[in-house]
Amino acid sequence: MEYEVIVIDGYCNICNKFSQFIVKYDINNKYKISDFDSLFSKQNNLELKKINSIVLVKKDKSILKNSIALKSIFYNIPKLKPLYYIMKITPEFISDFVYRAVANNRYSLFGKRQSCSISSKKNDKFIN
Repeated sequence: MEYEVIVIDGYCNICNKFSQFIVKYDINNKYKISDFDSLFSKQNNLELKKINSIVLVKKDKSILKNSIALKSIFYNIPKLKPLYYIMKITPEFISDFVYRAVANNRYSLFGKRQSCSISSKKNDKFIN
């Protein structure tokens, strides 16, 4: 792969806002974005609904999830670099705890869409 793929929950409002932010600020075109239900997820045997997490599929097809995935993404997006440094000094078990707390309650905290909006977007950053 020529790029890394961020796979998110296309029904989650915070995930959608995050994907819009990535589209706007990924100035090095390092990332593409996909969703849990996409053809990409199925072809790569990603059982993401069971993972309940953002997933980053690296160029070598290795998979990062939870706060490790976010930290990697934050490092590569200049506007998010300060968050990377905060996460770098935070113990991983704390970052993962906070990440899981938000992920497990994302619909009640941020709302849920009726349909996946990622797969319906016409943008070269989004892959099905």
